[in-house]
Amino acid sequence: MTTPTEPIDTTTPSVARAYDFMLGGKDNFESDRQFAKSIVEKDPELSVSIKLNKEFGRRVTDYIVRQGVTQFLDLGSGIPTSPPSVHDTARKIEPGARVVYVDNDAAVAAHNRALRATSPGLATLEADLNDPEAVFNSEIVQAELDLSKPVAVLLLSVLQTTVDEAEAKALIGDIRSRLAPGSYLAISHVSDRSAPHVKEAIAQAITKYNYPPSKLRTDAEVEALFEGFTLVEPGVTDYQMWHAEPGFQARDLNTQFVGALGRLTV
Repeated sequence: MTTPTEPIDTTTPSVARAYDFMLGGKDNFESDRQFAKSIVEKDPELSVSIKLNKEFGRRVTDYIVRQGVTQFLDLGSGIPTSPPSVHDTARKIEPGARVVYVDNDAAVAAHNRALRATSPGLATLEADLNDPEAVFNSEIVQAELDLSKPVAVLLLSVLQTTVDEAEAKALIGDIRSRLAPGSYLAISHVSDRSAPHVKEAIAQAITKYNYPPSKLRTDAEVEALFEGFTLVEPGVTDYQMWHAEPGFQARDLNTQFVGALGRLTV
């Protein structure tokens, strides 16, 4: 296990800790709460949108394991505020599923080690997902995952902070180059479909609270991130509807997300 290399910055809002607050968690600081509240004031149902993102992750994980892939790399994993975590879902189907949770927030990594890495085949890595070389070459990933075999990479509600399109595509390309054929890439992303007042609230909060700049992407921009992967039907769609249960009715949300899953075939 690694230990935090820098003191935890409690003055700048963290993506993971702000999410934790909006999900009713307690592992957050005043800067995170103030940032979150400034957006929730404009969209009181934001916590619903975030919970539905976790539900998208559950369905994606379930699908991937049923295709025979049982190794997961959860990049930007966040704090385990509420179940299910990736391994909870995966191990219901395949008890031997292996998961490495990766986050660059020292507080998040500490909570993950305490609450998630409780059995063999589960591990936490404190690293930046924007540095795939450091992630994939780390002792933890090398020890826990067999990179010569398919791995599922999850990027759930994290890529919006990589605002430059060339940088985002280069990041995915770097990750893709390290994966074996048959691997999967799952992305959920805050959508440009979101209501105008939500977009304005996000922009204002970023400026006021020194939060990382964020980009709400169009469906076409999200689809472009899957270059080199074959999209699983229905492709990029409202994340509520991706492989939804029969009869499920999507909610009309102010803060909208899209999601998709791609498979590396060559």
